Amino acid sequence: RQLTEALWTMMLGARLEELSRQPDAPFLSANASSQHPTRPTDIFRQTATVREDGVQEGIAALFREALRVERHGFTSTELERAKASGDSAQMATLDFAYRREQLYFEILLDVRDALERR
Repeated sequence: RQLTEALWTMMLGARLEELSRQPDAPFLSANASSQHPTRPTDIFRQTATVREDGVQEGIAALFREALRVERHGFTSTELERAKASGDSAQMATLDFAYRREQLYFEILLDVRDALERR
């Protein structure tokens, strides 16, 4: 989960940054993040710096991009860019998290199979 969220945040951040560079951008800058302060609680946050008269347009653009990701996901190019943009320590941490999650999943499958054989 940690690996997926880190890459997801990097890719959405890159999209928002790209949007902010357009001449008619709905915001000056924007970002997204997620947190998990307690086990049953997940927080997804998007923030944007907008022009004085651009609050509604900025909020709408943030919502549109989040919805676009939910409906269509990211492209393989966006994923490769996110992987390439991370520093080696960050990528090592993500790789470790990925391997840990894979191992955990394999253990759960083994437990399930053992229970089903009973």
